[in-house]
Amino acid sequence: MVIRALAASLVLFTSCGPNVPDFAFPRYKSLGAAFNFLCGLKDDGNVECLDPIDGEGKLFYTLKGSELVALPRQGSAQSCAVTDRTEIRCWSVRDYAGSRDLDGLDPPRGSFSMVSSDSLTGAICGVRATSGAILCAAKDEVSAIADNAPSGQYKTVAVGDLEACGLSTAGEIRCWGKDVSLASWPGIYDDLRCINGVCAGSIGGTTLSSPTFGNIDFRPFIDFAYFRKFLCVLAVDGAVECKYSTGATVMEIPSTPLVTITIEESPTHDPTWICGDTAAKVPVCYALPSGKRLTLSRAEHE
Repeated sequence: MVIRALAASLVLFTSCGPNVPDFAFPRYKSLGAAFNFLCGLKDDGNVECLDPIDGEGKLFYTLKGSELVALPRQGSAQSCAVTDRTEIRCWSVRDYAGSRDLDGLDPPRGSFSMVSSDSLTGAICGVRATSGAILCAAKDEVSAIADNAPSGQYKTVAVGDLEACGLSTAGEIRCWGKDVSLASWPGIYDDLRCINGVCAGSIGGTTLSSPTFGNIDFRPFIDFAYFRKFLCVLAVDGAVECKYSTGATVMEIPSTPLVTITIEESPTHDPTWICGDTAAKVPVCYALPSGKRLTLSRAEHE
């Protein structure tokens, strides 16, 4: 694989106030976010990643001819995805500060429906396309993620920090890893999001739940994201609603063009952004808790 770091000059606008720049991104067929960078998968198969929240808009790298079909939208330092041949392909994030990278770690082989990875800790887990089984690979420091993967049929797996969690086809969530041994969550869930080892499950499209904070009710939603203390949902009417893990409301945006959401956090944890894709395939972000809008567009570069 060919990965090329670029030092690109981006067009900046500050009409939204200090530290809220606009970037000119091309349109993407898939948007992914991981900790403090956004990645876009273009129609030509190329992947571009940059940091839109440091006030500089540095373009980290591009991945040429990736053959990927979509990028993972939730996670920390995600650097693997499934190709059009249902194989797992990973790329280097060596330019990402603090990353241990996945160099020397071979991803699981075979046909997969989805994959989750964490290059900060060095772990990759995928869900097999036919059987729904979870298969993981991990470096020695987090070998328990690979060694203790549960049996059964799963539709989602999420890797972060020192553990991983999976959502079974029966709606059960189980977590395992260095300090966890097949911990099962109470209840039945329809979706799962994990970032940095912090997970939340969706119940009926109206409630977010975890053993950490219990049940928190929202208006009916089609997508959600959870990171540290923030729980955010994209409501069926396009509104974005965010709450603290205590249940207190942080922010409400009555109308947005978003069709998906994810949470992206700056290295200093201030501000935190709610980002998402739109029908026009132009990413849009909102700052927490101010609600200021950041439209992402990118100037052309070589």
